[in-house]
Amino acid sequence: MSEELTGLSRRDLLKATGAAAAAVVAGSAISATAGADQAFADEPAAAVGHIATNPLKCSGCKTCMIVCALYHGDEVGPNRARLKVTQATIDLFNTTITTCKQCAHAECYHVCHDESVGAMYIDEKTGARVIDTNKCVGCLKCVKACPQYPNAPIWYNEKTGTAFKCDLCGGEPQCVKYCPMSASWSEKVYPEDEHPLRFEKHAQAEA
Repeated sequence: MSEELTGLSRRDLLKATGAAAAAVVAGSAISATAGADQAFADEPAAAVGHIATNPLKCSGCKTCMIVCALYHGDEVGPNRARLKVTQATIDLFNTTITTCKQCAHAECYHVCHDESVGAMYIDEKTGARVIDTNKCVGCLKCVKACPQYPNAPIWYNEKTGTAFKCDLCGGEPQCVKYCPMSASWSEKVYPEDEHPLRFEKHAQAEA
């Protein structure tokens, strides 16, 4: 009888131990989820908008890239632009425009704070996620976290060893302002939704 009771006790002990372990794992998962939810809850609202594109209307002149680099005080040329216009060598009319979508719960922002040094901050005026180059260590975790990866609109400055991305130019994107195809035509002749670049306001930002 004592052996049967001992055997039963061992089984019960194993079951109890397993249940306790499962509870700990479940609790940890819930805690992690709650932590992530709290992090998102504490994060300010989405940016006021983002640079929307219409590649079919783009001439590929790259004026936007040059203006962007100049506005941010970088070297003359497109290599330091916060957006990229590319064309296939065999098809010059096949244009691709890469821009930051200014996500509401930006993974680049969270990975920078959770796994790096917290170089990315949120601009109080525009809500844009901006990289502080004085804090950036060039780990590029933000690039890999971007939903658009491997074509993430975050680039690396090999001279400074830091990353850079669109900051919405304080609320007046210069790429949109100086795009020849967007700025040279009236709304009656060339509707805004057909412009290669336009500053599209986010619905929740307007609410």
